[in-house]
Amino acid sequence: MRALLKRIALIPLFAAALSAVALTPASAPVPDRDQIERRLGAVETLIEKSSAARQIEQSAVPEALARHAVAREYLVKAKAAFAAGDLQSASRLLPEASVKMFEAVRIAAPEQITKASRSTT
Repeated sequence: MRALLKRIALIPLFAAALSAVALTPASAPVPDRDQIERRLGAVETLIEKSSAARQIEQSAVPEALARHAVAREYLVKAKAAFAAGDLQSASRLLPEASVKMFEAVRIAAPEQITKASRSTT
């Protein structure tokens, strides 16, 4: 129960992280290389090492696992674009990876998300 409460408490933090990696309008300037590198690290942590990632894996919900896999694919593409010096593509792909990750979390534990959002309103 304590672990569940800890995960629920982290949901607002992940929402804040998503807003930090929010979709960038097409007219916005491309962040510099250092900014993208930091975002790569943050998104990689979210997808691979976070409690949300563990929650998805433990849920064994096929659709959540599939979206998690898609998030990983976007991350791999973003890393490749970054390595190739294509900062515009890397900057565009990172938010896509985050969005797919949050979709996976919602599918893996919708009742936890609902409870957490009710407690914050």
